Amino acid sequence: MASKRFMIVTMQVEGKNGFPALVAKVKTGGVPVLYHGALAASAATFVGHYPWFFTVSPCPALPCPALP
Repeated sequence: MASKRFMIVTMQVEGKNGFPALVAKVKTGGVPVLYHGALAASAATFVGHYPWFFTVSPCPALPCPALP
């Protein structure tokens, strides 16, 4: 999945020359080149979602106001 996303982003940035550039990069660095930045993206997702879970998790323990 990440390799498909890498291809799409490369083609958006580079245009028609994006796919040949991607092929050249894979030939030079191998398939792991497609996953450069995956750890950073995972860390950014975790940091972005952490406040949500910190805020929402205690909510079920709080009393709910009565509905009219």
